[in-house]
Amino acid sequence: MVKISLVCTLGVSPPVVTEFVRYMVDGEGLPVSDVTVVATDNPVVLSGLVLVKAALASRFPKIRFHEKILPFDDVRSLEETYMFINEMGRLLADQRRLHHVDAVHLSLAGGRKDMGITAALLASYFGVNGVYHVIMPEVQIVNEKLEALRREIENLASSGDPLSYYNRLKEEFDPVMYPPLGEYTVIKIPVIPYPLTMLRRIRRILTGEKLEKRAANLPDDVLIGLQASGLIRITSKGTVYATDLGRKVYDLLNWLEP
Repeated sequence: MVKISLVCTLGVSPPVVTEFVRYMVDGEGLPVSDVTVVATDNPVVLSGLVLVKAALASRFPKIRFHEKILPFDDVRSLEETYMFINEMGRLLADQRRLHHVDAVHLSLAGGRKDMGITAALLASYFGVNGVYHVIMPEVQIVNEKLEALRREIENLASSGDPLSYYNRLKEEFDPVMYPPLGEYTVIKIPVIPYPLTMLRRIRRILTGEKLEKRAANLPDDVLIGLQASGLIRITSKGTVYATDLGRKVYDLLNWLEP
């Protein structure tokens, strides 16, 4: 059985998740088995997360739903940015390492732009098959419909049975959560994957251990690029060592396969 995982970032607009899932299932005909939604610990976002879960259970009951709630309200600091990077890296790595899915597709339509940019970069490290963005031309109308349903969304989130609540108001929720495929566009963003062997070599020189350039086993242009990015320093004698930023990237690359 083919296992296809969708990973979606979520902000204050829940439909971007369900629109993406419907596009991949109904538009692309993919046998989606799992959906993981990444959300911040924000009350509005969390209410939307419950709505997304109920909407997916109502329309796609066979899809397994997973959630990753980040331990902060929003990404506002360098520390929270690194925390997001680490959590997102582990989540993407786990799709194949632990859950053994055959393909991973990542939607960056939800959440803040900095989260989307960071997640797109991580996708090239962790073998993501596709990175996508959802564009709704009539976004203002969608926002107005969401605001009109705000009280019902809050009631659904606090109810003891969100799925039953959703199904009772299905005629109101479905047009917002599942607009016709022709009303929005899903764009696939080109991402070039980094070779795993190269990433393992880069990880080795970011441990903090000093190495000679020859022992690093990396082309000069790669070493020069890593230095220009502030990840390593190369001394006049040819010794290579990781910077503080490089060691943070090392922590991220530890989620790669050995």
